[in-house]
Amino acid sequence: MADRTCTAILAAAFLGVHRFGDFQRLIHDTAPHTLNTRLGLLTDEGILTRVPLREGARRTGYRLTPKGHDFFPTFAFLIAWSEQRFTADGLAGVRISHVTCGNPLAPR
Repeated sequence: MADRTCTAILAAAFLGVHRFGDFQRLIHDTAPHTLNTRLGLLTDEGILTRVPLREGARRTGYRLTPKGHDFFPTFAFLIAWSEQRFTADGLAGVRISHVTCGNPLAPR
């Protein structure tokens, strides 16, 4: 299950993305079939859940489950590790900041 598409989907979900089209725009180099398959896999594994986008609506979106939220510390360490190992400037493409103070998160 661990591939770059699943990782990108989780990153987008942590950023608040819920709709298929928004995942597709953010992960634009992934075929719709692949995106749909990975969203289904993450749903089957209990990491994401499908929920109505509005009360009584037929269209659904995706939300992180408690199991999905539990992955956040691991995700934060992966981002910190990638900053140190894979970028010339020491900065990752994703920056995690504290909501209350705005300072970068430094996982420990």
